[in-house]
Amino acid sequence: MKKIASVFLLVFLAVSCKKNQPLIGEPKDLCECLKEQRSSFFMGEKFGSENINLDTIIMPVNFSDGNPANFDSINSVYVYFEANYKDALSYTWQVGSNSTSQSTASFGLYFNTQDDQIPVTLITTSTPNPKCIPNDTGQDTIVRYLTIKNELPHPMWGSYYGATTDNPNDLFTIEIDTMTRYFSWLPGNLCGEVIKNLPNGKIHPISFNRDFGSLSYCFEGIGDVSAPYDDIIHVGQPQSLIFNQNSRGIYDRLTGEIRITYFTREIITPFQLGGDYIEHTFIGQKL
Repeated sequence: MKKIASVFLLVFLAVSCKKNQPLIGEPKDLCECLKEQRSSFFMGEKFGSENINLDTIIMPVNFSDGNPANFDSINSVYVYFEANYKDALSYTWQVGSNSTSQSTASFGLYFNTQDDQIPVTLITTSTPNPKCIPNDTGQDTIVRYLTIKNELPHPMWGSYYGATTDNPNDLFTIEIDTMTRYFSWLPGNLCGEVIKNLPNGKIHPISFNRDFGSLSYCFEGIGDVSAPYDDIIHVGQPQSLIFNQNSRGIYDRLTGEIRITYFTREIITPFQLGGDYIEHTFIGQKL
């Protein structure tokens, strides 16, 4: 099956009618909402309960042993599709040259190869509404193009200047990049993405993971290695399986802003953490 993708927008909400609910006697607003929903669909990734509307999905990289010559694409990404109009009588989706069409309002697909400008077509059949759409037949056809690609350096790598929301006057710079480290319990070196200087004055870089279905501009699972600790603060997460209690970050490629939520605990001794986790949110602008 031919796969699809193309990088464009990062939006925190799905493309749907966001207007306030119109009052009775406001048919114009109702018609605008109807037209907007019937002429668009969501395509992209999900970050918690939020949709990231994208035309390009960035395929992740396997950093192997830390040698850039050995960096390889991981040939597996997941893309979500969802019709914005929920009252259609039928839905017909065609994704690229895939011989199997979809007939539900929403679905997801795996893509295993890089591909450019794959057409994604949605045909909806609805009850005609000539009051809002003159000569309406009830059928709407929407086409978007999806690109799946690898991109190095990753657009999220770089330096960001900002502060945490609980201490907005303490401005500092963090850096997101790759790093190769040696761990005694692992064979050879380990290379991966890290955040440096979070929080301000942090000695050791912090690793993070990318979750399947939100690989392009999001990450979760920010955390330090285990004891013995030789920093003054430990970065971790109270509940790794609960989204809003999980350290996480999201980057807006259009504005260059990054927002990282993370949790810290004081280090009492090299083998003891004190107190409860405290939540922080860093907001920074790419330099």
